[in-house]
Amino acid sequence: MKKILLFLSLCICGISQATTYYISPGGNDASGTGTVGNPWKTLYKATSTVTTAGDIIHVNAGTYVETIQCNLNVGVSIEGDGVTSIIKSTLTTPYFALLRCASVVGTNGNQHVSNLKFDGQMATTWGFDIEGRSNFSIHDCTIVDFFDRGVIWAGGEGFADGAPSVYATGNSFYNNIMHNCADYNVYGRGCLNFGGQDGMLIYNNTITQTQRPQGQNGWPIKAASGGFIKGCKIYNNILTKIPMGGDAGFYGWDFCIELFNEVGGNEIYNNTIQGSIDMNYQSKGAYAYSMYIHDNTIMQPVLNTWRENGIIFEFSTPDAIVSNNHFKNITYGIVFNTRALDQVTNVTIKNNLFENIGQNLGTNGNAGAAIATYSEGTDDYIVNNMHIYNNTAIAAPGNAPGNGIRFNGAAAVLNTKINNNVFQGFYEAWLIGYPSNIINT
Repeated sequence: MKKILLFLSLCICGISQATTYYISPGGNDASGTGTVGNPWKTLYKATSTVTTAGDIIHVNAGTYVETIQCNLNVGVSIEGDGVTSIIKSTLTTPYFALLRCASVVGTNGNQHVSNLKFDGQMATTWGFDIEGRSNFSIHDCTIVDFFDRGVIWAGGEGFADGAPSVYATGNSFYNNIMHNCADYNVYGRGCLNFGGQDGMLIYNNTITQTQRPQGQNGWPIKAASGGFIKGCKIYNNILTKIPMGGDAGFYGWDFCIELFNEVGGNEIYNNTIQGSIDMNYQSKGAYAYSMYIHDNTIMQPVLNTWRENGIIFEFSTPDAIVSNNHFKNITYGIVFNTRALDQVTNVTIKNNLFENIGQNLGTNGNAGAAIATYSEGTDDYIVNNMHIYNNTAIAAPGNAPGNGIRFNGAAAVLNTKINNNVFQGFYEAWLIGYPSNIINT
């Protein structure tokens, strides 16, 4: 019993050593001590002074104008009083973050940033730069008006493309509001950018990128550092991208989520999405599936004159599951865009509703399909062991695509089962293989 009491006493002493420091609009960086009665004035002063893991920087209600980058030490957390604790940035150095949290790969951050509002004022390039840290969370924050990217979350040091030597684990981004934090910039930036993550959770966020003119909006969620994610989950979010307003090369694609190098066990579910999900270079790894996308609503407010998409798989796609989603007012529901010698294998598409599928050009027979596979110029990909069942697909009246399911330009479509589906109103045929002899078994 004495040993147990001694152990508990040591634990309590360890907990009691954590200190909370304060900043306040009426504080003073020169004479303040960071106490509740004598606070500092800026977040920069607090982050450069507080270095002990477990300590907390508390941001009192009010507005703070930061002119210098803040570097957050390992284990130190920042908390505020909600949207009334406002950090405004005046940094104008290109590709430079207001809050930098960078360590060598594999560092245990064991920290959080919560209950704050960060405002880039369209002058600061990035909001957060998190590198190499695990067990780091951002929650209950409002992040607005960063010009290029809101949050960049890399598993390793720097942002070079490639799998990290050690994946970051235990990170989470939840209960946040993000608006207007992604530039288009040729290939599209993200409000939230993440990569090199094992088991990261992204949930209960509202992320909107509609505020800029056509051609200048990036994506709500985007891969960072070439992607390389496994066991990650994106769920219960509201994601909104501005509808297509012209040719994709000039006006930007319609992506709400764009991921790269998904190396197994990733899941996207229960989201409401205005825009598309685009995935590149999937693999199964040690998991039961590469991607499991289910129970999402993916839609546009109205049927567009430009081509809008639901879920896009690019390159080879093995062991993916797409189920129980509702697609509405878009041109293509689920589409596989392949390159040379790619393979679409062991894919299950079930229990989805495709509603008002088409392109608003006032005529039938335009582009689109509920489910389609295409080749980008080589016509040598293979579909093997695809199962499509229990789906309902309804074409847009007067704007119907030619086909419900289209296999286009494949070398072969093998071992494919299509059963118990409902197709309504497609202009030419519910199923087409082009050329027809590609469909075998």
